Amino acid sequence: MRLTVHELAKKSGISVRALHYYDEIHLLRPEEVSDSGYRFYGEQQMKRLSQILFFRELEFPLRQIQKILDSPDFDEKKALLSHRHLLVLKKERYDRLIESVDQILKGDSKMDFKAFDKTEYQNAQKAYQEEAQKKWGASKEWKEYQEKMKTKPKKSADIIEEGEVFWKRFAQHLSEKPDSPAVQELVGEWQKYLTENFYTCSDEMLGHLGEMYVSDERFTAYYEQFGKGMAQFVCEAIRAYCKKH
Repeated sequence: MRLTVHELAKKSGISVRALHYYDEIHLLRPEEVSDSGYRFYGEQQMKRLSQILFFRELEFPLRQIQKILDSPDFDEKKALLSHRHLLVLKKERYDRLIESVDQILKGDSKMDFKAFDKTEYQNAQKAYQEEAQKKWGASKEWKEYQEKMKTKPKKSADIIEEGEVFWKRFAQHLSEKPDSPAVQELVGEWQKYLTENFYTCSDEMLGHLGEMYVSDERFTAYYEQFGKGMAQFVCEAIRAYCKKH
């Protein structure tokens, strides 16, 4: 069974743009590209995509997923068993929530707040993330990020708030061209912010982030709240910035 990129996008729920980006960064290469440029995906590519989506569910960055899947030590069966365990925990939690709602609908005034407890799932998720990173090769950026989080005097909430300020500042320039001096200066400040708070954000890394803002629907949806077309605008601004450096 072979699918075109549009068929795979429809089947998986991943946008065509995201699949093109996965191809560009060699995360998911098509089985064949026709002379006309059409991408075709076979069973192996669909299996790899399912693994990518599982790791995305665990909030792994794309570059990290690529390192894990391409590692010679990657154990697909063990990874699937871990994914299954996490999904079972999530299902059990949802079952408790449904049962709690049913009790309220029946007139039971006693609320079981344990149904809202995510501790078991979060602990299992964290343990699996740490195991995967340890076994299948964490990137230097991830290691640097982990070290900074240990010694960082700022709280995560403060760092996130600072990041949101940047996006509000980008929103003030949406009427300008992405390569305008003011926007380019802001991109430079954004790169510095990422380096100071997370990991060394090289021009290459910055370029990957810019593409991810438009290829990953979750990032796009988040940044669009600051202004319509924001993700695409910043992506183009970063492209212009990286070309000059």
